[in-house]
Amino acid sequence: MKLFKIDKRTRKYRNRKLILARITLGALVLLVLYSLLSLSLRPEPLISPLSDIQPLTEEQKERIVEDYKETNFPEKYFERIEVKKVEAQEEPTSNPLAYIRWKGQQEGYDDYTISYFIRIARKESGFSLDTYAKNPKSSAKGVFQFIDSTWAQYCSGDVNNFVDNISCFYKVLSTDGYPEGLKHWNASRYLLDY
Repeated sequence: MKLFKIDKRTRKYRNRKLILARITLGALVLLVLYSLLSLSLRPEPLISPLSDIQPLTEEQKERIVEDYKETNFPEKYFERIEVKKVEAQEEPTSNPLAYIRWKGQQEGYDDYTISYFIRIARKESGFSLDTYAKNPKSSAKGVFQFIDSTWAQYCSGDVNNFVDNISCFYKVLSTDGYPEGLKHWNASRYLLDY
């Protein structure tokens, strides 16, 4: 005598579960076999010919320079180039833009860096290079928007005079170094490249 009577529906349900479990197990076995086969059939990684290059010795560097000299390059290509400060006849004190460019050339910056400084000044002073620009939320004033504490630490003169303001900007850069000196201007963080 059977204690439990199993009807046909229960048997079908159990058979379906068993079939589903067998299919899932088969799929997992196939997946494992496929991954093992693909790993074993994968070609060996190529070793880069540049992976074991050692730095040049001083003798090798000298030999390279001598080889280039023997190929009739002019001697000027092997001299160290020094950036010379541009000597201008007079300071352009009538225009903040011209003064930023002139003062940057006097300090030895290239044109790309000077144009970056101009973008900082425009961003700080509301895109107008206004010598009397004033931030209503802080004590920042002038073309480069110096706050009172920074102005007192680095500069003297009138903060609203663009010649003093721009000269102070370059003084901060020469004191703190470039680009470390730009930390005083928030605009410098957003103007890396357009």
